[in-house]
Amino acid sequence: RSDFVWKEAAVAGDFIQHEPNDGAPPTEKTQFQIAYDKKNLYVAIRALDSKADEIIGRVTRRDEGRNSDFVSILIDSYFDHRTAFEFGVNAAGVKSDMIYSDDGDNEDSSWDPVWYVKTSIDDSGWTAEMRIPFSQLRYGEHDEQTWGIEVYRNLYRNQEESLWQRIPHDASGFVHLFGELHGIKNISMSHRIELLPYAVGSVQKYKAEKGNPFASGQDSELKGGLDGKIGL
Repeated sequence: RSDFVWKEAAVAGDFIQHEPNDGAPPTEKTQFQIAYDKKNLYVAIRALDSKADEIIGRVTRRDEGRNSDFVSILIDSYFDHRTAFEFGVNAAGVKSDMIYSDDGDNEDSSWDPVWYVKTSIDDSGWTAEMRIPFSQLRYGEHDEQTWGIEVYRNLYRNQEESLWQRIPHDASGFVHLFGELHGIKNISMSHRIELLPYAVGSVQKYKAEKGNPFASGQDSELKGGLDGKIGL
């Protein structure tokens, strides 16, 4: 977080427990900042921790790292109070992303957007810095955007979840209870064209047969291709 932009961006905090004591102050403080340019949204989340040596970050597959110290931002960029895009990461840098619909009643973890994050641990806690391309979000064409946002933290050793905006346990849905993000201006809708090249190689070894050119002892194969996606 040494970049000069974080010295200028406003700091938000004042989280509140969701689990286990709904409405109570959290054990540890959490702060976040948001900035943007023409193509990306930048999010810095600072998870302060008085026992930094007990921070847990498990290295797992994508979308399987929530059983760790974990933070995420949820963005209702449609501002329809029903749909949200979640970008999360654990202390080891394992990403997790999800789409929520029907005010959070339905979730889809198969969504794998292209975005970037780095985490670091120090004596005072840990930090996650995210770069989320606007091309991975959906929003209307307005001179200034108004989005719903929520920021979440899991303090794993305490099994404690906290939120920037309180969502009561008995709430019907949760996207409509997000806070609001204002001030993103003059961003255009991106053309959603994504290309992903791939290559697969294989080597098979066996006993060579003397004098047989078709049994040299090794067969190798290389295949490649390109996956493409165009968003309508």
